[in-house]
Amino acid sequence: MYVFLVNVNTLLDVRQTFIVYTYVVFGMHLLSLSVITVLYYQNRKMYKITAYRISLQKRYQIAENLKILSSIFPLILIYTVFSPMGAVITLIRMYFSLPRFPVSILHIFNNFPHLIIFVRLIFNYLKKNKNVDANNDIVVKNVLGKNISTAVTTNTYFKDLKEMWS
Repeated sequence: MYVFLVNVNTLLDVRQTFIVYTYVVFGMHLLSLSVITVLYYQNRKMYKITAYRISLQKRYQIAENLKILSSIFPLILIYTVFSPMGAVITLIRMYFSLPRFPVSILHIFNNFPHLIIFVRLIFNYLKKNKNVDANNDIVVKNVLGKNISTAVTTNTYFKDLKEMWS
């Protein structure tokens, strides 16, 4: 059967393809979120366990992995939550026979994470400038986010160095 020179059977196939596509994309978002989470916790565990048992190069690589994973995780979380929302809303509309929504809902929700990430980057930039405490001393943090003392006396430094080498 043809309506406006379009085969109606093909339209049904497009609808089913859209539903499968939505589930696959949502599953890929959840898979990437779970993989990033597992990688972060495994690297964090390795960083704590292998403090001075591995080479400096491997420890540096683990520290870099932690930095990258901790900076990427919020971005992937934002995409996982907001990006498939347009498709999910469209699926809900199809299953419950609600009134038609404009097609632009898909595009709005696909672009919405970009706006959220942009606002987040602005807030992080403004927060980075507040990384100085009341005495105008720079606050230094390690890979796990803990503060590192910048005012170390000579005696404390050599005592810690001696403990590390013994």
